[in-house]
Amino acid sequence: KLNKHLFLSYLPSDGVQRHFIQIICLTRLEKEDRIFEDTDTALSRAEDELLMELDCFQDTADEIKLDKFAILSDMTNDEIHLLESLVIQKRKSAGEIIIREGDEQCRSLFFLVQGRISVLLETGEKVVRLDSYRAGVTFGEMALLSNQPRSANVVAETSVVLFELTVDAFDKLNNTEPVLAMKLVRNLARELNFRLRRVNNIIRTLEA
Repeated sequence: KLNKHLFLSYLPSDGVQRHFIQIICLTRLEKEDRIFEDTDTALSRAEDELLMELDCFQDTADEIKLDKFAILSDMTNDEIHLLESLVIQKRKSAGEIIIREGDEQCRSLFFLVQGRISVLLETGEKVVRLDSYRAGVTFGEMALLSNQPRSANVVAETSVVLFELTVDAFDKLNNTEPVLAMKLVRNLARELNFRLRRVNNIIRTLEA
């Protein structure tokens, strides 16, 4: 009646609490797939429904140009054109892995030009979605900046178009246009700081 949706989480399928729900005739929740064995899966489902309600899953049909990325907003047209000459366009199908956790070889920075991706973390038998991104964002910067293995999986939720800046291309940029390379690093650091602050705010909210 209040147009709210109820999710029940941390209820193993063979648990006593799950059986109790069946006894008190809440089987409709089972049929509507609103009972989950862990909280992360329930939160992911709630997030998907909220995004669908806000029409956030309607992906643009057009590919976003590099000059439309917020992280490059302070760059000149010549600098954008130089970056365009260094990136490689790639296409991935829905469900395809773009970055694999633990990968020590791929250190590329990616620009998401079209489509939607998810950042996933495998913890034992569970897969936790850390974030979901739409076209217009960059990802993969941590490995580029720190030379460390990938810390999570990145999977295409839809068919996606990417611009890949490999570590070799970045080194070439750093050697030939160090000022532009420093500007890109500064903007990436600013974006990482923003994401870290957002995560901290979420943690504070959950702790409260």
